[in-house]
Amino acid sequence: MQSVISSAVLASFVGLVVAVVVFAPFVALAYRRYRRLNVRYVIGWLAFLVYFMALWTYTLAPFPEPGRHRCAPAQLKPFFSFQDALQYPHSSPGELLRNPVLAQMALNVALFVPLGLFTRLLWRRGVLTALAAGLGLSLFIEFTQLTGVWGIYGCAYRVFDVDDLMTNTSGALLGAVLAMVLPRGWLTPEAQPRGEPAPVTAGRRFIAMVADAACLVVVGLAGGVAIQLADLRTAWTAPAGLAQAVAFGLPFGVQAVCVLASGRTLGDIATVLRFSPARPAWLARRLTRLLGGIGGFQLLGLAPDPWSALQFVFALLAVVMALAGRRRRGLPGLLGRQTLEDARAESAIPTPSGQADTS
Repeated sequence: MQSVISSAVLASFVGLVVAVVVFAPFVALAYRRYRRLNVRYVIGWLAFLVYFMALWTYTLAPFPEPGRHRCAPAQLKPFFSFQDALQYPHSSPGELLRNPVLAQMALNVALFVPLGLFTRLLWRRGVLTALAAGLGLSLFIEFTQLTGVWGIYGCAYRVFDVDDLMTNTSGALLGAVLAMVLPRGWLTPEAQPRGEPAPVTAGRRFIAMVADAACLVVVGLAGGVAIQLADLRTAWTAPAGLAQAVAFGLPFGVQAVCVLASGRTLGDIATVLRFSPARPAWLARRLTRLLGGIGGFQLLGLAPDPWSALQFVFALLAVVMALAGRRRRGLPGLLGRQTLEDARAESAIPTPSGQADTS
């Protein structure tokens, strides 16, 4: 039971980490394909990430120490599990429920039911695709076990069982059939025509800010970890404080280059938003976009205590202004006297230079 709980915790943690890493690209794809981010769609993909990690933790973990494990045989006889189940008492419903072999077979079926559900509800595919996905993924897992995680271990430390292929595939098929109760577009919306603008809602504005924060965390951690690994794995010795400086400076530099070049943060680009007009005084307005948003948040974090607490006051103020304002422009729009719009929108008011403007 303890190993089951540990596997669940590990799967949830790794799934959440992966979700943070891929959040901005995921948002970008959703707003370009569907012009919005459905809450059920986000929850569905998050559940799939955790489920996918759970598959590997339950089927491969715990990993034994190399050289200190017993080699497990392969079970290649179809339906042998049913014969094995008959070795236990089976004359009553209660005995069947307590049968460990039948319980393991039921668990194998249940483990792949979500795959069938996701195949239909997330990817809008049918029963045959779910059947193929279940068989293919089960084969990959079983061969990973058979080969000792593709050669990492000298031999298999878990049993390759042909009956597992059948029960796992049956579970994926069952999940696809159960998913027919719900409409195919319940989780994944219909793709929308490309190029058409969508409303700038409070939710969309908030997602842009979360995407900026996710990029800050991912880029900063990647830079800091790279310095630490270089320090540990090479003869080069990192100067004191370099990893922390890179963890701050790299994401700030990436956002600064992005904003100064385009007038938009990474979160704006992911959610297809822009501040308008960009001219006149475009450089000043782009600096305002940077410092009135994620850049200002980062710089306040450099202040000495107790002034560094202003970073969180700034973040709260920025979120409230962005969500409460009618036009969702927030602090950068207020300071730069700009409006926020979908980047695909045609501007409504011509500027003196002949370009369109919406302010």
